[in-house]
Amino acid sequence: MSARTAGNILLTLMFLLMGFHILVLIGIIPDEMVWGGQTVGNTVNKGTLELVALFSTILFSIIISMKLEYLWVGKFTKAINIVMWVIFAFFLLNIIGNFASTSAVEKFLFGPLTIIMSMLALRVAIEKKGS
Repeated sequence: MSARTAGNILLTLMFLLMGFHILVLIGIIPDEMVWGGQTVGNTVNKGTLELVALFSTILFSIIISMKLEYLWVGKFTKAINIVMWVIFAFFLLNIIGNFASTSAVEKFLFGPLTIIMSMLALRVAIEKKGS
């Protein structure tokens, strides 16, 4: 699979993830489905965690878009390459968190999804130039 195809799939999943975080923030998706159910009844904590998750997802999407040369990178190509590896590492750590969760949704939906996203991020990260 080409880096561009992997990146496009990854960006699509990231945009879906942004929508998911927004649905959690506005209360459509129940607290039990996220953060291992630890935010149930704690709207301040849930709001903070979800805003950080949403911001991270947006930032990762921007970095991926730069790596794919959809956004202008300028002299920051090396930095974007490094951050792509950081995104890959983040997904690897997230796999552990998802499978350690007590939430079935996190374990059986987001665990495998994160494995796929990490493989896609790896494919984008190993590309030497933009894409």
